[in-house]
Amino acid sequence: MICEDRSRALQNIQDTYGEALVAYGLDIRGNLVELYQNPETKSWTILVSLTKKVSCLVGAGTKLELLKVDSKKCARAVNGT
Repeated sequence: MICEDRSRALQNIQDTYGEALVAYGLDIRGNLVELYQNPETKSWTILVSLTKKVSCLVGAGTKLELLKVDSKKCARAVNGT
């Protein structure tokens, strides 16, 4: 896991890979988890922010496809209804 100043991490994701934020949420510890993707190259990065100033790169790769998801259908599938 690579941790650095949040502004530097974001600059690298945007400038080097051309990725933009496509999803975010909070983990069970309250850390901000963000998914970045370049829609043309399909590269992706997962960034976890431990504080407002420190972020850690926890995953990166290629061939990310974002699905258009109907949350009601997903809930029914999970619940078996």
